[in-house]
Amino acid sequence: LRLGVTGLSRAGKTVFITSLVANLMDRGRMPQLRAAAEGRIEAAWLQPQPDDAVARFAYEEHLAALTAPEPRWPEGTRRIAQLRLSLRLAPDGLLAGLRRPRTLHLDIVDYPGEWLLDLALLGQDYDAWSEAALRKAPRRPGGAAFLDRLRGLDPAAPSDEPTLRALAAAYAAHLEQARAAGFADLTPGRFLLPGDLEGSPALTFAPLPPAPDAPRRSLRRECARRFGAYRRLVVTPFFRDHFARIDRQVVLVDVLGALARGPRAFDDLREAMAGILSA
Repeated sequence: LRLGVTGLSRAGKTVFITSLVANLMDRGRMPQLRAAAEGRIEAAWLQPQPDDAVARFAYEEHLAALTAPEPRWPEGTRRIAQLRLSLRLAPDGLLAGLRRPRTLHLDIVDYPGEWLLDLALLGQDYDAWSEAALRKAPRRPGGAAFLDRLRGLDPAAPSDEPTLRALAAAYAAHLEQARAAGFADLTPGRFLLPGDLEGSPALTFAPLPPAPDAPRRSLRRECARRFGAYRRLVVTPFFRDHFARIDRQVVLVDVLGALARGPRAFDDLREAMAGILSA
């Protein structure tokens, strides 16, 4: 059973997974877990990482950090990680006495919530994404500075790499400021967690105002092309190789944190959740 666990920044994914595994291995505080209450979980143990191409979730290190004499929060999720927990289950039902215990492998897949938000991009083209991004920018920290950079810019002007890099950097800085202030509906997610794609054309674009007559090799046409490359090279493989293989999904949301930051942050969180549900 593959269980996906994600959540937006600072939602508590790492702590949740660590706590879940620790309690499944020692079920003294899980009376609401029916299988535990009925005594059907005979044993629970960690297995070797089942996927050689995915990092192992650092359960032991995170547990040590949380239970140390001076506890500290583990580092946040910045990549996909996985952990396999196996449960030996006693049979139940009328024929329980005739059956042997079975083993359930629970594969917990941890990944950044920003990547989950990107799934909504599969149903959008560059025009729709740009319109939404520019509409939301004035309500977010850093948005005014990004919009100021766009003033006087002609989207139909010839494309050049320095201008594209400057625009992408300005938009990424806007997303970083918005995330630091508690805003959630921020795409593309890899602008916040670029990894080995940092500096690539697939991460070097920005939303631009409409330009219906923009010619080929213009700024807007090139940004649209790179947006398509981002969907093809980043979002689609994540959906195909990871998200589509998940059997159950847990999404953690810091509702109280959004409320504490004000109505704009809370409304932004609602939009983010709507995008996740549609994805």
